[in-house]
Amino acid sequence: MATAGGGPQDGTRPAPGPPFEETLEAPDLDPGYASWSRRVVAHLLDGAILGSIGVLAAGGLDGAESRVIALTPGLGPSPWLDAPVLWVAALLLLTMQAYVGSTPGKLVVGICVVDLDEERPIGLLRTLGRWVTHVLDSILLVGYVRPLWHPQNQTYADTLLRTVVLQTSTPRPHPWLAGRGTEAWRRPLTFAAGALCLVALAVSCGPSGERTSNEIAPDARRVVLPVSGNLVEGFGKHWG
Repeated sequence: MATAGGGPQDGTRPAPGPPFEETLEAPDLDPGYASWSRRVVAHLLDGAILGSIGVLAAGGLDGAESRVIALTPGLGPSPWLDAPVLWVAALLLLTMQAYVGSTPGKLVVGICVVDLDEERPIGLLRTLGRWVTHVLDSILLVGYVRPLWHPQNQTYADTLLRTVVLQTSTPRPHPWLAGRGTEAWRRPLTFAAGALCLVALAVSCGPSGERTSNEIAPDARRVVLPVSGNLVEGFGKHWG
């Protein structure tokens, strides 16, 4: 029996549409919907990547310490304005999700964003539209916790853009990549994504330098938290 959300009552997904004839890859035959916890972990990993880039763009950990106030909402310019490299990095991650189905964080936890009907990555325009539409999910954060009770684990952005997040790292390829042997490079890409996340976590959680608490503001020792927090408010929380 189908529910109002469009999914069967037992939580399973309807049968996917027929694959393209030129598809040579062998994706998971029946992946389930990604759990909310996996999506949160993927978001945190992607946030660590952007946060570490913000730290490095600030001139390293010492440079980031001097910008704690600037990274605090309402007390200075956003890092997105004075660190254009963040926009470049964010666009690269979005492009990766658009055509591979996963950002580095999503690859590591084994989930991907695909079209509801075709179960393929949705392309750059819809990915950008999904990111913008996440503003609806940010209202009282209801949209972000909606996957906990929605039959298809969808946020409002997922419903509007007709996307779902599946628990697989091998979705059916985007039409542009179909038949191009994506399986040959997906495993190395996953390993590279894991290495990138480890480096990002090391940078984000590393020591804040040798300066003492008398030389820097007390909150400067939590430099990564203001960076990551600002990213969550500005971009990271729209990642979903």
